[in-house]
Amino acid sequence: MTVPEIITFMRHVKTVLDPVLGFALREGKLEGGLERRRTGCIFPGLEQEVAAQVDDAQMFVVVRVFVPVKSQRSEAAPLGDPLALATLVERIRNTWREHVLEGGVWFSRVVGAEYDLDRNMVELTFMAHTRNIGILP
Repeated sequence: MTVPEIITFMRHVKTVLDPVLGFALREGKLEGGLERRRTGCIFPGLEQEVAAQVDDAQMFVVVRVFVPVKSQRSEAAPLGDPLALATLVERIRNTWREHVLEGGVWFSRVVGAEYDLDRNMVELTFMAHTRNIGILP
């Protein structure tokens, strides 16, 4: 059985990020929140053709990273640590710049980072540009 292209790309993202994060991302979607240790997951997102260029397609892979809160905080204090999350995003973006032409796709990049301070989590979206297998073999 051939592995779908989005799964191949997802596993490439995982291979690159695991050493940067210092732990192995789990394949599949974790909801998590306020973890005692760093943890994270990776899962396939949207696949779509490019409207102006239907021979091309975009695949999106989502990475969630949960960062532990370092100190006890009162209920009134915010739980998230925006500096820790933003620093992590910057490190991932800087690492990914060296891998944009890898993973079996034409090119890829980090196209989004959403911060969830309630769960001390960041969700990054990776986009890969490739051929539309619905049109091109």
